[in-house]
Amino acid sequence: IFEVEEQLSVISSRIPPHLFDGIASILSEVKGDSKSSTSSTSPSRFPAEKIATILMSHAESLKSSNESAAFGVLTTPLKEAVIPYTKSRDARVPGSERILIHFLDLLRGWVATERWFRDDAKFA
Repeated sequence: IFEVEEQLSVISSRIPPHLFDGIASILSEVKGDSKSSTSSTSPSRFPAEKIATILMSHAESLKSSNESAAFGVLTTPLKEAVIPYTKSRDARVPGSERILIHFLDLLRGWVATERWFRDDAKFA
């Protein structure tokens, strides 16, 4: 939620107010649901699809190709923050795609570091 809010706050003054209000209300609903839910209830799924749909429908409603291209460039960081949550189909693990990507990056860094020591002479 916080990474989407951060990207939204960066572009808040450059997007139409109705678009900002729509996305902000979705995020506030999610925050309210997460505060009111108890540990025994299953967490609700992050509505990334709703946010992505709102952005795509607004981009399609723009008449000029220049406006559409500028809107696409402007909202790219917000879309990139939302997309990993659209790929996760398990309600119990929202954002699992994002976690997997970061874990694989960590493993790749570890393997790259270990390769430096693989063929070195033994000092023991």
